[in-house]
Amino acid sequence: MNSATGYYLHATVELNSYYLLNPAFGYSQERIVNTAEHELGHAIGLQHTNKISVMQPAGSYYPIQSRDIEAVKALYSRTPQPIIAENNSNR
Repeated sequence: MNSATGYYLHATVELNSYYLLNPAFGYSQERIVNTAEHELGHAIGLQHTNKISVMQPAGSYYPIQSRDIEAVKALYSRTPQPIIAENNSNR
């Protein structure tokens, strides 16, 4: 995390290939991509929603929606404010 902005600088997202590539679980290529997009959404700060969204918590049935894009804009459109450390040198 960047101490000046409070933003994460790096993230690692891992997908469980046991579930995604096992035919018994029925993940199509599209659902695998949706799952990756969902997990990357968490990495950039998005939370679950029960609305039609890539961030819907069950099933990985939805790709990125306009509401997901708006949620990212809301998170990142604010101007970052530096974190100012308290000056204790006068004590």
